Amino acid sequence: MSIAWWTRVRAVFRKEWIDTWKDRRGTQSALMFAMLGPFVVLMLLQSMIAKSRDESMPKIALVGAALWPDLVTQLGTDFVVSQELNRDRAMHQLASNQVDLVLAIPQNKESIGAQLSAGRTIVLQVATQSARSKSQQALVELRSRLNAFNDSATQMRLLAHGVSPTQLRAIGLTVEEHGPSARFQTLTQTMVLMLLMGAFFAGMNVAIDTTAGERERESLEVLLAQATNPMPLLFGKYLVVLSFASIGSLLTVALLWGGLSQLALYQLPLKLDLAWMTWLQIWAALWPFAVLMSALQMTFSLFARNYKEAQIYLTLLAFLPAGMSLPFAEQLPKGWPIPVLQETQWLQALLRGGELPWWQWGSLLTVVLGIVTLLLVLCARALRHERMLAAS
Repeated sequence: MSIAWWTRVRAVFRKEWIDTWKDRRGTQSALMFAMLGPFVVLMLLQSMIAKSRDESMPKIALVGAALWPDLVTQLGTDFVVSQELNRDRAMHQLASNQVDLVLAIPQNKESIGAQLSAGRTIVLQVATQSARSKSQQALVELRSRLNAFNDSATQMRLLAHGVSPTQLRAIGLTVEEHGPSARFQTLTQTMVLMLLMGAFFAGMNVAIDTTAGERERESLEVLLAQATNPMPLLFGKYLVVLSFASIGSLLTVALLWGGLSQLALYQLPLKLDLAWMTWLQIWAALWPFAVLMSALQMTFSLFARNYKEAQIYLTLLAFLPAGMSLPFAEQLPKGWPIPVLQETQWLQALLRGGELPWWQWGSLLTVVLGIVTLLLVLCARALRHERMLAAS
């Protein structure tokens, strides 16, 4: 490539860059999604944090606590907030939402210890507010704690009769949890989608305006008349689109990084406190996506007959990265240099604390640059036909 070739590229880039920034409305719309996307994720996280704060331990009132002190110890003082009160006062607390559940120990002539020694079953009485979800949550928690207490009491009875409790268990179960939780997986998929869309929409309007927009304004023919080879013109325009896509992705990453650092993420069972080096790798993982999407957007826009048709084409093209961020994308082959899919898998791994495999990044970038070259050559050949310059 000669010096004159690069001179024409620089001239086109400078002209398109200045024109794009002069159009304040177009620039704002180009970077709007890159700025709004992180706020959607941050609002989602903030709502999750607020919900986790509201999900406090339910409270119960225990009637007849003095009859069975061991039960009070088993249930815990964080669960039992009211003791040594009669049933009427306990029901008043339930009706006034001071407690979520009332548990009553039945009074009997025999003590609780004597009843347990005799092998009798002690039936506890529970009163709840059926319409309140917190009451149902308290009932589930009560059953869980009583089951643990019941298992302990059953084992003591078996030992008293000379029977080992392990002889009654034919099957044991040990559970090991691997991989992220469902909530964390959904959150990372949402963040990946926002990161990809930030790069996609940042360059979309610029790609349309520099191709289909100039066809409508009939200024593309004037630019092509300056030289017989349309490749410098296309490459200069492509660099402008890629610049905006890169700025959009960097803006999205920076806003997410800054916003997450201000949230109380320690209140969530999620690991999102990522180091700055990880965020740098996230932006690097986005860059091959921006390189490819900029070329695809220019190609689709150039072959569109007008500005509106180009918008329709690129809106449909946006479904490609959106689909790759869905859960089924994780079932597709991993480690292959497949554009969009590979970036999606990298981003999900990085958000979960992984590392970017740089050798795979280099191989994917090589594939992407090859595709971009083919697309630009295709566009350059198309511009040699007069019908491509006519706006409809």
